[in-house]
Amino acid sequence: MDCNESVIIMSAIRYMCGRSSYGVGCVIDFVKSRRDELTQSNKEVIERDITGYIKDFPDTPYKDEWLELINFIKS
Repeated sequence: MDCNESVIIMSAIRYMCGRSSYGVGCVIDFVKSRRDELTQSNKEVIERDITGYIKDFPDTPYKDEWLELINFIKS
């Protein structure tokens, strides 16, 4: 995965956190499909961004799906 793709993925995750939209599922599915291409740094940033957002907004829409994504990319 090149730098541009990493930036796009990180930006999409950050944008979709807190959104109540079908786009959340699209982003999550895309990240899952690219899991093997993510660097360790990518995975750490994804985990940090999502857990930080959930900590600040514990009732965020799609919380369970975001947490499942973290577990998926860590496995």
